[in-house]
Amino acid sequence: MHLTGTVLAYGVTSSGKTHTMHGDHNFPGTIPLAIKDVFSIIQEVSDLLQLKSYMVLF
Repeated sequence: MHLTGTVLAYGVTSSGKTHTMHGDHNFPGTIPLAIKDVFSIIQEVSDLLQLKSYMVLF
């Protein structure tokens, strides 16, 4: 099985796209929350998977 995902923030200048994606120390954004969820799921099912992954952020 091969899974690919993309998250895109689209909007006008100064509308909060970067903050939404990255968040801050007290309120994590979409990226840190998604990464946390992915690795939590991997940990739960790690005995069932052979994991090969990479992550690109730009």
